[in-house]
Amino acid sequence: MLKLLTKKTHINYIFLIQNSKFARLTDKKNNTLKKLFFIILHLSIIISVKSQVRFGLKGSLQFTNVIDIHAHSDTRDCGIAFGGFLQIPFNKYNENLFIKPEILYSQQGEYDGDDKYFQDYINIPIMIKYYLSELIPISNYGNSELFAEIGPQIGYLIHEKNKEKDHLRYAKAGNTDISIGLGAGVAFYRTFEINFRYNYGLTDVYKDYSKFNNTSNFAFSLSYIF
Repeated sequence: MLKLLTKKTHINYIFLIQNSKFARLTDKKNNTLKKLFFIILHLSIIISVKSQVRFGLKGSLQFTNVIDIHAHSDTRDCGIAFGGFLQIPFNKYNENLFIKPEILYSQQGEYDGDDKYFQDYINIPIMIKYYLSELIPISNYGNSELFAEIGPQIGYLIHEKNKEKDHLRYAKAGNTDISIGLGAGVAFYRTFEINFRYNYGLTDVYKDYSKFNNTSNFAFSLSYIF
């Protein structure tokens, strides 16, 4: 468990991460992302050593689009997202309320015939999660329960591929995407979880276009909490 990490293990872990392929990226576009990643990573390890924090992994199948980017902006792209998260108790007096920061690689975008708009993001949602076992009991044995979650998300664009049939111009997506997420799901023993989440974008993805083009994302996820 993370809380059993020694100081020596913590130092070795950071050394290995910082010497990985991710840490050797030199592209200026990724400098902010790298700094934010390491800050969150360091803080997460320090916090988890000192508190009852649990670590989890998740994978998602998601359907995304960019609203009003073209005439038929309802054709969603099917992509995947995966990554890790922490489940941090909000306080010691409430065993149902948690803060859940995540780091996810996410495939997003949409298409319509020859027009294609694909983006890859590193998304960092900060969710407030509440187990509803006291309000909506669904199991006589206490091993399954509903939960709800809400929170902001910031996404950092790491790659994009656009194709427009008229070839008059190619849209350039902004480097960041801010959205708000709302989700619900079912937890089994608070270890294996299934959930749905919808994210609605609050920022203009393609500023070169006259309309406000924000993201829309439906995701179905499976998670395992250690």
